[in-house]
Amino acid sequence: MTKMNLLRILTIMIVTILSVGFVSCGGDDVDETINVNSYIIGTWRSFKATGYAQGESVTLDISKNGEYSSAYLELVFNSDGTVIGSNWQQDSSGVSRWVSEKGNYIVNGNMVDVTFSDGTASLTFDASDRTLCFRAAQNVNGTNITINLFLRK
Repeated sequence: MTKMNLLRILTIMIVTILSVGFVSCGGDDVDETINVNSYIIGTWRSFKATGYAQGESVTLDISKNGEYSSAYLELVFNSDGTVIGSNWQQDSSGVSRWVSEKGNYIVNGNMVDVTFSDGTASLTFDASDRTLCFRAAQNVNGTNITINLFLRK
C-alpha cells in the first residue's frame, strides 16, 4: 500500500468514524492530580490523526479550514453533563456544512463516554499530555487500518 493510498483511506476513515461508534485509545492510568470531571469542561478541538496499516503509519495535522478539514471535530463539554459535537458534513449535493448535535457525557476515571443520537463514543483522557483520544479500527478492502483522533483544549 502506498503512502498516498494510506492517506486517502485514512481521511475517508476519519470522516466515517465521526459518524459511527468509537473505541478508546491510550492508557487506563489516571493522573490523580487532575480532576477529569472539572478539567473536561470547555471546548476540545481535533488537531491530529494517526493511522496505521500494513506496517505503514501516517500522521495528519487537522484544522477547521485546512487540507484535512473534513476530519475536524469540536466537542464542547458543559458542567451540566451535556456536550455539543460539531463537524463538517457533506450533503447530497456535495456542499459541506458545519453541523452540531447536542448529547450527554459521563466521566468514569479517565474514560469519557459521549452519547449522541447515533450512539456512544468512549474517549480516553491522557493526563500526561492533556489530550482526549478515540480509536477506530476498520477493514478497508482487506486492509486492517487503525485510526487515532486526538483532541485538545
